[in-house]
Amino acid sequence: MNFVLDPLDFQRFAPVALKNSTKKGVLEEVRRGSEKFPAFYCLFGNLLFTFESDNDANSLSGLIFLESSKCKIVNSVFPLLAITTVGGRTINLTSSQPSELQEWMDAIENHKFIQLSRKVDDIESTLLQLQHASEQQTHVQI
Repeated sequence: MNFVLDPLDFQRFAPVALKNSTKKGVLEEVRRGSEKFPAFYCLFGNLLFTFESDNDANSLSGLIFLESSKCKIVNSVFPLLAITTVGGRTINLTSSQPSELQEWMDAIENHKFIQLSRKVDDIESTLLQLQHASEQQTHVQI
């Protein structure tokens, strides 16, 4: 079975992403060395939506699939958040607030499905340890 995605599906989903995003704000994509292009970015799960204007779902201009991407902060002429996609494309983003780049990187890394899966595994492991400790306490009290 082949799964075909219509690009219009992303346009239809844009209002949901805007409303329920975990992080959103204006960043500037840096191209050709130092040429900056501002856009409104919206993180929803492992998808990074790009809009031409703030909170306008009809201005969707791009979408970056973040699962298996790599993010790092690079200090060049100015601080950059470099996102390398699984396809090998690198998107360089900057902000007027350098600390905001770290916040974006943390948000992106924390919303990848693999990261969420690890968190669930950690919580389940902790729960089992607590249950075991509780059972041992019960046996000691008897």
